[in-house]
Amino acid sequence: MKYTATIIILLLATIVARAQDLHFSQFYATPLTINPAETGNFIEDYRVGGNFKNQWPWGQQDKRFSYRTFSLYSDFSLFHNRLPNKDWMGAGLVMLQDFAGDGNLSITKVYGSVAYHKVIGREAKYYLSLGVNGGLVQKRINYDALFFDNQWNDLFFDLDEATGEPGNANWNTLYFDMSAGVNFSMAPRKNMRFSVGAALMHLTKPQETFYADANNNRLGMRPAVTATGSIRFSKKWHIEPGYFYMFQKRASQHVINLLAGYSVPTNSRTSHHTLYFGSSYRVKDAIIPVVGYRYKSVKVLMNYDVNLSKLTEASNAVGGFEISVVHTGFFPNSTGNRAVPCPRL
Repeated sequence: MKYTATIIILLLATIVARAQDLHFSQFYATPLTINPAETGNFIEDYRVGGNFKNQWPWGQQDKRFSYRTFSLYSDFSLFHNRLPNKDWMGAGLVMLQDFAGDGNLSITKVYGSVAYHKVIGREAKYYLSLGVNGGLVQKRINYDALFFDNQWNDLFFDLDEATGEPGNANWNTLYFDMSAGVNFSMAPRKNMRFSVGAALMHLTKPQETFYADANNNRLGMRPAVTATGSIRFSKKWHIEPGYFYMFQKRASQHVINLLAGYSVPTNSRTSHHTLYFGSSYRVKDAIIPVVGYRYKSVKVLMNYDVNLSKLTEASNAVGGFEISVVHTGFFPNSTGNRAVPCPRL
């Protein structure tokens, strides 16, 4: 069973590395990684956030943090009331880091992004956003910590035996990557907002390999589609539906999400406390219950992936824990007079 689990992990890790990149279950809480058009797409002056995911704690014995992913990002909403027709721009920076497996395969990504938000109509109920990002990706692996089939002598792995791997490998590789996206948002009423976006990752199809002669190992472009919304029913209750789809080569992923928010009544005009609960479903893979809390401008969401796929033979439905934190705010002396359609949550 131990070796079966290891094989499953390796196969799944290979699929993720080749086909799905780094991603979070809370796609709605990591805007700069799913679509560069989301850069600066909010009513405040700035946004700062972070994500952490710990996955497959059963993957390695005595190592409960073997598969973990971090993300930090910050973006700004710029030039309000300075551009024609109430348009504005966004600029941001995002860093991701991932560690996986016995060889401690590490991936570090640093991207900068810009977006232009075009207001449509005099009432500013609709707007179109275009964005691009670009940055560097570094991948490293601890080759000395790996075992290969040539080293197995039917009893144990003999590290003195040759690995059989090519000798011209570089276990620290670096390349440039670029993506682009578009997003359309609308607010037909003050208590509603809907958004539909599409992005295309890896426009440059960078070469990703540790071997000098593997010229054909290039990342496939990854289209991604998102649909999100926010509907307020009363001063206390609102919902946030969402959908995310992406595919790359022969791998694809569908995530359906629904969050409900309950604003705790207070004596002030605006509630400073909101409780969140809901769930996501990653089709044919996992159910993802979510809980969270917002105090003023800080929002925290937590989820746990309960695995439902064939991987349960090794995982016993144990998937991964994830948490996101985001803070938005205005700069001193900011007027806050924005055309960005946003329901009053």
